[in-house]
Amino acid sequence: MAWSTAPLSRSEVESLTNVWRARGLIPVLVAVAAAFAAWALLLPVVPTAVIDAQQPASLAGLSTGVFMLATVITQIFTPKALKTIGYRWVMAISSLLLGIPALGYMIGMGATPLLTVSAIRGIGFGALSVAEAAIIAELVPLRLLGSATGIFGVVVGLAQMVALPSGLALVQMIGYDAVYMIATAIGAVSRWRAWPFRQFRRQSRTRRRRKACGCPCGTLRSCRHWR
Repeated sequence: MAWSTAPLSRSEVESLTNVWRARGLIPVLVAVAAAFAAWALLLPVVPTAVIDAQQPASLAGLSTGVFMLATVITQIFTPKALKTIGYRWVMAISSLLLGIPALGYMIGMGATPLLTVSAIRGIGFGALSVAEAAIIAELVPLRLLGSATGIFGVVVGLAQMVALPSGLALVQMIGYDAVYMIATAIGAVSRWRAWPFRQFRRQSRTRRRRKACGCPCGTLRSCRHWR
């Protein structure tokens, strides 16, 4: 397994026969696990904290709704950001937005700080989830994309399976503030694994195909490799 984060050339990527030999795949999977764990850990914790703070149940639900709304809206614009500033910066900034603001929950469960922190974290999670899924297609050839996507899904599932029930269990043992700090630390892991990637930007599928086969034409209709 290659742990280097320097991306392979397109010809090297196309020559891969084993998905685990894709350079940078392991760091990406670590970042994926950290991102989804940081999200899942607080998913039941924040609404419970709102109710324990004697706030309305509607505010507890709204905190999750604002988080998910910010996530969905951000996901719409993330592909453009990937083309503009590249994976490294998108993943690094979004990891910070997902992790560090969790400390803001320690201020209190009032509507303003609660919804502000939830929105910021939602932006981070939305951008990070898109970037991490998209970068998989840059690391492996198209024929191995199914395997890589399957591995991605397993990692996401395992991270949530562990983190989701752990949140409330940890609250009972060490309290809310400590759990917020743990979520921040987990988010920092995603940031740490994302930053070493050399800067490269998202390419369109057509452009990647053209590079892979050396097609010099402006269209791929006549290219026998990609009919």
